[in-house]
Amino acid sequence: MIGTILKDPTYAGTYAYGRTKRRVVVKDGDKRAVRQGRGHSDDWEVCLPAHHEGYVTWSEYVKNQETPAHNRNQLGVAVRGSARRGKGLVTGVVRCGRRGRKMQVH
Repeated sequence: MIGTILKDPTYAGTYAYGRTKRRVVVKDGDKRAVRQGRGHSDDWEVCLPAHHEGYVTWSEYVKNQETPAHNRNQLGVAVRGSARRGKGLVTGVVRCGRRGRKMQVH
């Protein structure tokens, strides 16, 4: 529930419309409605920052949206990643000074 609240632009005092889109796909003769992801705020149909009083500013909201994206370990070296696998405290967070790869304790 907390994750849902933090992802909602209303939390930042922004009115948003058109964050998700539906498209119809015909597969094996069956019609299915497929929901597409939220996308970036530039792709939304309507985005009005400072529309009403929010708990955080728009810049804080955007920064908060980047943090979970960087914690996705499936993207490999493209993101910072969250600490996991290994006995070290900063496993996956510390990077090699030469190549920039994530360092791990083995």
